[in-house]
Amino acid sequence: MPSDLVQNGSVCDIEKELQAFDESKAGVKGLVDAGIIKTPPFFVVLESEVSCQPSPAHFHIPVIDLKGIHEDDVRRREIVEQMCNASETWGFFQVVNHGISKNVMEGMVQGVKGIHKEKNEVKMEYYTRDTKKKVTCTSNSLL
Repeated sequence: MPSDLVQNGSVCDIEKELQAFDESKAGVKGLVDAGIIKTPPFFVVLESEVSCQPSPAHFHIPVIDLKGIHEDDVRRREIVEQMCNASETWGFFQVVNHGISKNVMEGMVQGVKGIHKEKNEVKMEYYTRDTKKKVTCTSNSLL
């Protein structure tokens, strides 16, 4: 793990830090394995930069039902609008009636867990920010 990653909350050049993080190709688990106990600044969004209302004590994650998406153009536009609204408001949503089997979804979860359990040398083969590659592994993809 490169030594120029933030360890004690010191202020560093975030781009340099992110580059060091990427070059390590070890991901967040690499930070944990290296003993980092403070969140690196490139993962932090300042409260002043976040515009959101306080969350109610009990909130509901938006659920988008894809039933009928291929049967009706009006329904399709409704679904797309729901996705846009959920993305803008919440940043995520749950999708139901997507047609993906439970076995495929469970296999995908196992695959994700499996890559995180691999040795760094194996993960390094896939770690990239190049979105044109078919298979990638990255962290903090907002930057």
